[in-house]
Amino acid sequence: MQKLKAISDKPYKEQAQYFLNAFWVGTEYDTADGPGPDFAHNEENCELVWAYKNAFVELDKKDEAGNELDEFQAHVILEKYDSALTVTKMREVLSEIDVDFNKMVSLTEYLIYKFGVKWVRLVNAPQGGEDAAAVAQAQKLVDAAKEKMQEVADAAKAAQEAADASKAEAAKAAEAAAASAEAQKAAEAAQADAEKAAAVEAQGEDMSLGIVKRNRAKNEAAQMRASDPQPLRTARINQGATVRKLARAQKKAEATAAAAAEATAVAAAARAQADAAQAAAEAAAADAQAAADEAEAAIPVAEEAFNKAIEELEVVKATAKTAGQGTFWWMDRELIEAMKFMPQKKAAKMMAEMQARKAARAGGGGGE
Repeated sequence: MQKLKAISDKPYKEQAQYFLNAFWVGTEYDTADGPGPDFAHNEENCELVWAYKNAFVELDKKDEAGNELDEFQAHVILEKYDSALTVTKMREVLSEIDVDFNKMVSLTEYLIYKFGVKWVRLVNAPQGGEDAAAVAQAQKLVDAAKEKMQEVADAAKAAQEAADASKAEAAKAAEAAAASAEAQKAAEAAQADAEKAAAVEAQGEDMSLGIVKRNRAKNEAAQMRASDPQPLRTARINQGATVRKLARAQKKAEATAAAAAEATAVAAAARAQADAAQAAAEAAAADAQAAADEAEAAIPVAEEAFNKAIEELEVVKATAKTAGQGTFWWMDRELIEAMKFMPQKKAAKMMAEMQARKAARAGGGGGE
C-alpha cells in the first residue's frame, strides 16, 4: 500500500508511464480473469492511457504537476468514460477506485479500475531503473524537440496574425486613397463653382452690359451664395475624420468661395490620411514578411531537434532491457503529438523517418 501511495504521488505523466511499463507484456496473473492490458500488442490500450492522462490534467488546476482528483472531478471522468453507470453505481465505483482511502482518485487508481489489474502486481513491477540515465537523456532530447516544434506553431500563428494585420492595413490604405480621391474631386468641383460665381458677380458689375443682364447676373450670384455648394453636398468620403471635417465645411459654407477653401482643406487632410495609411500598410507588410521568415526559419531547427531525439531514443531502445518500454512508447507518442505543430508535408516526412527507424531496429534484432 505504501508503494501504491508513492506511485500515486507522482505527476500524471509518470503514473501513466509506470502503468504502461508494469503491464507492457501481459501475463496470466495480471488480472483475475487472465492477461492484463498487454500494451506491447494493444496500441488501442496505450492510446486509452494517453487519453485518460490528458483528461485528468484537463480537470486538475495543477495541470501536469497534479497527481489526483477530488471525488467531484473523478465523477466527471466516470461520466465521460463510463456514462452507462448510474449515479449510485458511480458512487460505489469511486469508493472502490480509492484504493488508499484518501477520498481522492489518482490516475493510477483509475487505471487499476479501468483495466481490472491486480494492484499488487503493479507496485512490484520492474521499471528499468538500470537504464534510468539513458532514458533521462532521451527524454531531455524529446522535450527539446517538443519545445522546438511548439516554437514552429507559435511562429506560424504570429505570421498568420501579422499577415491578417497587413491585409487590414492594406484595406484601410485603399479606403483612405479612395477618400482622398473623392475629396480632391469635391475640391476641384468647388473651385470650379467658385470661379463660375466670381464670373457671374463680375457680370453683375459690368456696366457695359444692359441693366437686365446685370440684374440677372446679380440674382444668379445671390442664389449661388445662398445654396450649399453641390460638390460638397454630393461628396461621400468614407474616412471618419474627413467626413466630420466635410460636414463642418458644409455647415459653415456661406459663399461658394469659402466652400471651395474648405473643400481644398478637406482634400489636403484626406491626402495626409491616405499617406499615413499607406505608410502603416507598408510597415505592416514588412512585419508580416519578417514574421513569415521567422516561421520558415523555425522549421529546420525543429526538424533537427526531432531527428536528434529519435536517433537517441532508438539507441536507448535497442540497448535497454524489457522493462521501461512503456516509457519509450510515451516518448514516441509525445513526438507524434508535437508533429501536429509542423507543416503537413514536413510532419509526414518526420513520421516516415520515425517508422523507418523503428523498422530498422526491429529488423536488427532489437525491440520489445
